[in-house]
Amino acid sequence: GTLQLKKINPVLPSLPNKFVNVNGKLFFTADAGGTSGRELWISDGTAAGTKQVKALTNGQIDPQILPLAVYKNELYFKAYDGTEWAIWKSNGTAAGTSKVDAINDRFLNVGELNESRFSSAGNGLYISGYDPDFGQELFVYKT
Repeated sequence: GTLQLKKINPVLPSLPNKFVNVNGKLFFTADAGGTSGRELWISDGTAAGTKQVKALTNGQIDPQILPLAVYKNELYFKAYDGTEWAIWKSNGTAAGTSKVDAINDRFLNVGELNESRFSSAGNGLYISGYDPDFGQELFVYKT
């Protein structure tokens, strides 16, 4: 049968969503309550193995994690850390979760960056972003 895996927010619904499988681990976002808003979580399918990966904003504000995409066997996403918007990557551990490319001061219009405009294929992470000279265009992030 279907059972609740873990009560993430002790007071309100945690509203888990944006589920992505990376190497057999489930990444998702959820709201655990408090001031930090939605953060990145991981689950191995057990209550004990379901935990927040890392507080991206140190509990200050909602990092607005969006979207999630698998690239080179790691999770990539856009988030705000309280200082800047950036592309982040995560291997599922706090130590392995970090910013890889700041995007707020360059060509990307982060308000337009959503699930349908952020995806991996072949050897790149493709992003539909805003170029001030040409408008909405296709960009690629490669490591």
